[in-house]
Order: sequence, then structure tokens, then C-alpha cells
Amino acid sequence: MKLSSEHQAIYGKLIEDFVQRQWWWSEQDIPDSMEGRQRLPESPCFLTQLTRKPRLVVDCRAVNAALGRASSLKIKVTAQLLSIRADGSSCLLTADVQQAFYRCRVTNYLIPLLTAVGLYFSSRVIFGLNGGAGILQIGLGEIVDKAVRSFANLKWVQKAFSSHLYMDDWTAHGSDVLTILHLFALTIYCMLLFGFASQLAKVGAIIQPKDRALFDSVCANLRMNIPVLEE
Repeated sequence: MKLSSEHQAIYGKLIEDFVQRQWWWSEQDIPDSMEGRQRLPESPCFLTQLTRKPRLVVDCRAVNAALGRASSLKIKVTAQLLSIRADGSSCLLTADVQQAFYRCRVTNYLIPLLTAVGLYFSSRVIFGLNGGAGILQIGLGEIVDKAVRSFANLKWVQKAFSSHLYMDDWTAHGSDVLTILHLFALTIYCMLLFGFASQLAKVGAIIQPKDRALFDSVCANLRMNIPVLEE
């Protein structure tokens, strides 16, 4: 299907965004550090969701066939939701990691991306790449896990809390507002150190009305601005 002029402009703009972030390179702009990497089969890149929010999708089937099978952790969302409900937490914070797959890198390979405006290359974990789920779970999962464990070992932390990571969505909850907000601040900070940014539009909190003043005070001290949906 031929794209309209409007969608062609969107297509080009989305590609340019990846290039500006240096997540994609044209042939002549491939860094010297990528020298000697094996080039995988070309992956066609096209535009989807034309009637909603258009986005680029890469057909990774040829690359996945070349790389072989990969596994990932089997995380049950229902188990995480039941944990949150059973806990009866008075404070729940959630965050979404922005473009999380592209924050991860592959080693030894270059992924050629065949677009309507030229051939590009990437060393990032393209969404749809075989093993992408496992790579994200291990990479981001280890960062979150170590941040949470480090926080739990602090002497002043005496209130129980829980942490759940599902792909690029992280949730922290517990009975103590002070504890959860400090856990949230430390974990988000650790994510940022490794290049995992969380977009404010997908950060939120659920608290009890009686805790709102304390919540606002702690957020101000931590220089955080977290939207609240009160129970």
C-alpha cells in the first residue's frame, strides 16, 4: 500500500528521530567501533497504525532465522496483580521505561534496516528481534533488582515493600509513603545511570487521601513531580 504524502512525511520524521539519537546510522555514518561486526540479513521497515499513532515496525523474521531460537523468562502478570491486591498497599507507584528495547545493544552484529528512503544500520535491540524480551528482562531486570536490594539493606528502611518488573513496566508498592518514594527515586536514578529513561506521562501514583500532604512533602524534598490518582 502506498503511503499518503502526510504518512510519508511521518515515516521520514520517525526515521530521522532514530538517526538523531544515533540508534540508526546510514552506511557512511557507521562508527569505526562497529568495524568487523557481522551484518545480518536486511529487515524491511514500514509504517503501521496509520489511523491512530503511526509507528515504525521492523520485520525481523530473516534476522531471527539467522540468529536462531532464544528464550525469555515466563512472567505471569496475574501473579503480580494478585500480589498488589493482596498486599493492601496504601502507596503504589508505577513507571514505564521509554523505548526500553532500543536502550539495549547487541554485540558482534550489525542489523541492516531496509527503508523506503535508504538503508540504515543499528546495533540496538530492535523491537521484534529474537531474544529481545530476554535481553530486556536480564539487563533492566538486573539494574532494578540491585537497586531494590541495595535500598532494602539501608538501616533506616524498616517498612515492608514490594517491587515488580514486567518487561518495561515497573511497579513499587507498600504501606509506607516515605519508603516507597525513596525506593522509587533510587531505582529511577539507577535506571538513568544506565540509559533507561522513564517518561513522565507514564509515571503515576495511587495513594490514600490522608497521605497526600506527606506525599507532596517527600516529593518536594526529592525534587520529584509524580501525578497522583487518589483512591
